[in-house]
Amino acid sequence: MKPVGVVCNHCGAPLEIGEATRFTTCAHCGSRLAVHHTGSARFTELVEEVADGLETIRLQNELERVDREWAMEQERLAIQNNDGVRQPPSAGGSLIALVLGGAFVCFWIVMATKIGAPWFFVVFGLVMLGTLVFNFVRNVSNAGQLDLKQRAYEARRTALVRRVEQANARTRRSPAN
Repeated sequence: MKPVGVVCNHCGAPLEIGEATRFTTCAHCGSRLAVHHTGSARFTELVEEVADGLETIRLQNELERVDREWAMEQERLAIQNNDGVRQPPSAGGSLIALVLGGAFVCFWIVMATKIGAPWFFVVFGLVMLGTLVFNFVRNVSNAGQLDLKQRAYEARRTALVRRVEQANARTRRSPAN
């Protein structure tokens, strides 16, 4: 294996390395170097720069994963309105639906009883009232979960963005300065 000449990416000192060498340390400045072989060209890069670049990519991928998970969680907790559009649940909207629907169902039950309608009209009203209460409880619970999960997502995302910015700053920083 014959030695090949390259220069240190940090101090510019000449280095003699083997043809298959992938990593070396500069004898002049002590920098750890990655040796890249591209066709007939060979060059060095500081290992710290490579590691910082990989860390930035890893953090950006993590950030994208967190964003995807949050979008899926929003979709999971969303409710469908009368137009078929999915939207986040709200405690206020659920309360309005309970009050309006409850008033109608109570009117239904009272009128069915007053006019002597068959028993299944009253039972139907009671089932509808139970459904309204169930949906109210479920939607208020989902709204609370969504709020808690949104806070956790925003905190996690902010921390990841800060780490990406720090990794980018390390990558841009020149070790020779």
